[in-house]
Amino acid sequence: MRFFKKHLLFKVATLSLFLQIGGAGIAFLLQVIFARLLGVQDFGNYIYVLTWINILVLIAKFGLDTLLLRYVSAYEGKQEWRYLRGVIVWSFQITFLLSIIVSGLLILFIWELSYYIEIKLAKLFLIGSFLILPLTFARLAQSILRGLQHVILPQTIELVLRPVILGAIILILYIAEISLSVFLVLTVTLISTVLIFILSIVITIHYLPNAVKMVRPLTNSLEWRITVFPLFILSGTLLIMNQTDTVMLGILQGTQEAGIYASVARITEFIMFGLTAFNALAAPMISNLYTLNNKKELQYLITKVAWGSFLFSIVASIFLIIEGKLVLSFFGEEFVAGYSSLVILLIGQTINALAGSVGFMMTMTGNQTIAAKIFAVSALLNVILNLVLIPFFGMIGAAIATSFTTAFWNIALFWFVWKHIGINSTIFFTTHE
Repeated sequence: MRFFKKHLLFKVATLSLFLQIGGAGIAFLLQVIFARLLGVQDFGNYIYVLTWINILVLIAKFGLDTLLLRYVSAYEGKQEWRYLRGVIVWSFQITFLLSIIVSGLLILFIWELSYYIEIKLAKLFLIGSFLILPLTFARLAQSILRGLQHVILPQTIELVLRPVILGAIILILYIAEISLSVFLVLTVTLISTVLIFILSIVITIHYLPNAVKMVRPLTNSLEWRITVFPLFILSGTLLIMNQTDTVMLGILQGTQEAGIYASVARITEFIMFGLTAFNALAAPMISNLYTLNNKKELQYLITKVAWGSFLFSIVASIFLIIEGKLVLSFFGEEFVAGYSSLVILLIGQTINALAGSVGFMMTMTGNQTIAAKIFAVSALLNVILNLVLIPFFGMIGAAIATSFTTAFWNIALFWFVWKHIGINSTIFFTTHE
């Protein structure tokens, strides 16, 4: 049993890692192209709008993507087809309503504050409001695929196909000698997102078990509502922590500096690919082993995940410290100013990798409420630190706030997992074959 799981874990993790590296390479190339085509100011506006849209998408999906990942897998395992269809229908109904409300409120907000907001930025936000619904539905569809054990397929769609489609359309427009303004680039981003949304829905329907398609949905909305709220708080606070620095830089220092910092933050995400790759398959295994009270196998799994993610993060961090200025210069000479922030963010991300799968250890073992409280405190701390440090230190202040907060929540979750679940999520545990 252990050999099968270890073989499957490293096979899927390796493939997932290649997909992430490939997708990140394409996304990085697109950002470099956009930064050079649009200039630092318009590129900053583009990134700033997308940052806010990602926050609003979080509200629209309300943690239901994580709920689907958990319950689709559980219902499929127990062959409870009516509940499986029910949780899918219920989730999409809720997110459709929330997406319309959030998009409408954004349009209303921009309209009311149009006198105070730069006209160009206001128009970009109006275009961006139409991104919310397709992005939300695409994320839900991809969670269903993951719940059905199709781990690689949703990653291929999101990490590779989406930037490829966006890049292909941009390339066609460039060859046709059409002037690529920031409005056109954001519109193309919207078009590519809609295409990915349609593709995700079609593929998800194809892979749903036939039994699900033939039954009437049965709901357990009370249990789902009780479960989804802490998941929403957890995912919401994590996203807020990831985006607060960029958003507050835009507010306090301007969108140009926010654009530079966003590129720096995107580069540092590269070192987390190892942990993300292993977690792609480890998450459902954690739930299964914990349910069976198989602590020995669970510790073995978590330690292997920790080692894989840590080794990758160390190699990636050393490379970025040495070649960080060169990498940033690809965006333009102005972006080299973000190198100090890059190094600071790398420290936080390395601690994140070292802590291992603490997040999934909480959510897949029924401790999502505790995790949500820790993340909520961390998010508040992050906002306070950014508010204090950014006016004095700019990008460096934002990086310090983010790295400190990242270390805080990882240490807090590690302590809880170690003391209350009895698992050491770091590399500092010796496993025996």
